[in-house]
Amino acid sequence: MGGLMSIRKWVSTVLLLGLPLFATPQLAYVQKTAAATTAALIDLNTATADQLETLPGIGPAKAKAIIEGRPYKSLKDFESRNIVPASTVEKFKDQVTTAKAKPATTEAATTAAQPAGKVDLNTATADELETLPGIGPTKAKAIIEGRPYKSLKDFESRNIVAASSVEKFKGQLTVSKAEAAATESAAAETPAQPAGKVDLNTATADELETLPGIGPTKAKAIIEGRPYKSLKDFESRNIVAASTVEKFKGQLTLAKAKAAATETAAAEIPAQPSDKVDLNTATVDELLALPGIGPAKANAIIEGRPYASLKDFESRNIVAASTVEKFKGQIMVSKARTKTAVAETPEEKNPPEPVGKIDLNTATAEELEVLPGVGPVRAKAIAEGRPYASLAQFESTGIIPASVFDKFKSATEVSGSGKASSSQGTPGQVAAQKRIRMCGAKWRAARADDKIPSGMTWPQYWSQCNTALKARGY
Repeated sequence: MGGLMSIRKWVSTVLLLGLPLFATPQLAYVQKTAAATTAALIDLNTATADQLETLPGIGPAKAKAIIEGRPYKSLKDFESRNIVPASTVEKFKDQVTTAKAKPATTEAATTAAQPAGKVDLNTATADELETLPGIGPTKAKAIIEGRPYKSLKDFESRNIVAASSVEKFKGQLTVSKAEAAATESAAAETPAQPAGKVDLNTATADELETLPGIGPTKAKAIIEGRPYKSLKDFESRNIVAASTVEKFKGQLTLAKAKAAATETAAAEIPAQPSDKVDLNTATVDELLALPGIGPAKANAIIEGRPYASLKDFESRNIVAASTVEKFKGQIMVSKARTKTAVAETPEEKNPPEPVGKIDLNTATAEELEVLPGVGPVRAKAIAEGRPYASLAQFESTGIIPASVFDKFKSATEVSGSGKASSSQGTPGQVAAQKRIRMCGAKWRAARADDKIPSGMTWPQYWSQCNTALKARGY
């Protein structure tokens, strides 16, 4: 019995003494495993790109974005940035950590004006800006040209980048006020040209084409419309659609001194405004350069000469008022040019009163086309419908609408023979007689429509009409 007690006592002692011997290796193993697990966690604030790429769903681009977004205060802070989709974060959530002590010792601590991993809108290079989601070379250039920015709110108000795009990288931005102030000071030294802005009075075509919606044609039109007294003056010209101007309004400036100098220079040559088309002397090609003017309208303008004034031209309704508005600032009427042309034949020197009407039975297509409302198609139809017994019979055929015929009825006649009469005289005299008939018909039609300039006589009208027809080869 005593021996049994001794054994039990011995076993108890051994067990009591041996428990630590068995427990110690187990405890060491657990501690070692825990330490290894802690060591295996990837620190989002310090890991290299290669280490981050070992996480599921993280490639080079995402690894770079994670590094650029540092520091992270916590895993929750990291998740709130949406740098990596939540579904992907769930896959490696247990494999990462954020070392709180690290941000305090980062390089950013030595440069308080530049938070680590953030892109400074006032100092970043184009390459740095292009790392932001949705920012390519064009937008990066626009951001640089728009500097300086006083704040992120100032940047957003410029609408250089769409608000939806800014939201994607808002958390990756910073604006160094010191840099902005320095840039503003530098800009203050040259007040006539705010940094990054395009001057409507001095910019080159290439500079104007950097504005959204402005191509070579619009750039040329802006240059031709100079000078502009103010932005309001520019907008009132309607050179560029209002909706387009709104897109780049904040990128514009006007050098008033330059505009004034241009105006002064223009004032030195009042007789001939620069680059304006003279309605009394311009060639067909020059008239075709005006917006909305094609060959038919150009010829009609030439045939309607002379014009006493721009108001006189508009009153003729040769060109629609809406079209005239488009080029009104590009035209002029030179009164000095309306001189009597030098006559070459007796007929031209002493033109009879315009009794010679256009004969609907014998006139050529060219002669018929001088009648208002009669073009090549109608002239051909009139010729094909011959002979006509009288004006009443011609009118009854309906070849020409009654409203059109009324405009030139007084300038036409119908010969009894229905055959073309042979003109007598030299080639020059025959041509002159033809021009007299054509100008006479135009004169009568214009008088009937009350479109003869006040005070103009037939000899004056004939002189201008004759010159215009000769210029066209009649």
